[in-house]
Amino acid sequence: RNELEAKGHAFFSDSDTEVVLHAYMEWGEACFNRFIGMWAVAILNLQEQTLVLSRDRTGVKPLYYSSNASEFIFSSELKAIHAIRPRGMNPTVALEFLISGNAEGTEDSLFSGIKELKPSHTLSLNLETSEFRIEAYYKPSYNSEIGVFDDSVYRVKVEELKSLLQDSVALHLRSDAPLGTCLSGGIDSSALSGLISAQLGKGSKFKTFTAQSMVAAFDESSWAKEVADFNGFDWFTVKPNSEELRQDIDDLTYFQELPMISLSTYAQYRVMKLAASQGIKVLMNGQGADELFAGYPHYQLSNWKEQKWSVRKIQETLSAEGGPRSYLVKEYLKEKLYSKAKGIPGLLSELQPQVRLIDKDQLRHFMERHYSVPKLIHEGANKQLHFDYYNGPLKNLLRYEDRNSMAFSVESRVPFSDDHRISELAFGLESVYKMNGPYSKMLLRDAAKAWMPTKVYSRTDKMGFVSPNNLWMRELSGFFYEAFQRLNPLFRKGVDRKEFEKMLIPSGGVENYRSFRYISLALWMERFKM
Repeated sequence: RNELEAKGHAFFSDSDTEVVLHAYMEWGEACFNRFIGMWAVAILNLQEQTLVLSRDRTGVKPLYYSSNASEFIFSSELKAIHAIRPRGMNPTVALEFLISGNAEGTEDSLFSGIKELKPSHTLSLNLETSEFRIEAYYKPSYNSEIGVFDDSVYRVKVEELKSLLQDSVALHLRSDAPLGTCLSGGIDSSALSGLISAQLGKGSKFKTFTAQSMVAAFDESSWAKEVADFNGFDWFTVKPNSEELRQDIDDLTYFQELPMISLSTYAQYRVMKLAASQGIKVLMNGQGADELFAGYPHYQLSNWKEQKWSVRKIQETLSAEGGPRSYLVKEYLKEKLYSKAKGIPGLLSELQPQVRLIDKDQLRHFMERHYSVPKLIHEGANKQLHFDYYNGPLKNLLRYEDRNSMAFSVESRVPFSDDHRISELAFGLESVYKMNGPYSKMLLRDAAKAWMPTKVYSRTDKMGFVSPNNLWMRELSGFFYEAFQRLNPLFRKGVDRKEFEKMLIPSGGVENYRSFRYISLALWMERFKM
């Protein structure tokens, strides 16, 4: 705004929309690369007879379109386009979702004929010819070097990150409506809460919201309370159960618009509902920090591959760190096996027994024509982080969050995901500065250390609004079986309840999120009349 005013532009409101229009008038499509934050915008330019669509860099806000010779439809919601021109299901995307968990891996959506405008892209439609072009306005890069750790360099980068975080949070706190923040008690939400407290002052009674779990192993509320008390914030909690899930799941499916990979989405849905009940209209969240600062265990695998570590070195590291050994070993072996799944009949069904529920002809056709070997673990920590941040996993999480928040007319703000200054600093660093130290996300921990309890700073486990997936699946098995029975051409006929429960209802042990994909797809097909 200040830059535009210096160029002679006059504003009549405080609206961001007015700034967007003036920026477009001044710089054309080049304006989008100047923005900080999230957006999905459409600009109708009658002078040049064009319609321009643009979406933010990471896909915080959604944008879809459908076109043919006679019409061009666009919306921030899939169901809006589906309501105008009802669609069938895209079976290729459906099978990709069941096998990989990704419902938006390509521009084609699960609704046949509707496409997603990818993050960091613009679409320009010529209203006279009906032709359109799609271009990337932002092409993020990353530092491909491992590097050698230098403590003095690290300390400088910690201070740079600290300064950027403070400025970004200050920008995100600008609002005429009541604000709050999600608080799981993990590193990301705790850092964000501390940064907010630094801006507003301790004891500000800022409202925080946490999903508790009925299962002690998944309950982080003690960590969240520690952070809320540390900052003098008001703390509100909700404890969802399976009966409430059964009552809400039709609405949840409708608002999500696409099937979900786990029931953790419901915990977040209830947090948004709780925030709305407290009058909150803007809610902060720490989404994106894991993909910037290496918060997941599989980044260690990428680090090993990059440094070409021997099996002995890996064993020594696991022993020294006491990390999630079984998970890391499983992921390493899984990547090796998935690379052979296309060439060895039956291997996929051994890796994922649930695929035996899929119609054999449908599955064979998909495997022969559409299945591509998933690149589970990239060679290089920064390469893996960059992929996760810009090409899929984070975008899925942002989609869940956007749909959940907007279901209750709450605007969700995510500084770690929508401020490219932070991401460019993180991806400009050699990977050694993210993979060094006793804990994950050391760069973020050290940048926010002064603003979080020492106990949280040293926390080593990771959850984040986790739901008791297996327990809820068992408690609702009858309800889910009825939904599955009503299903259709994609699945094999004659699946009785015994086989259904054997394949999809977890009996215990490790949380089985893959099974819920099948249930969620069934519920989605029923809700949107596929």
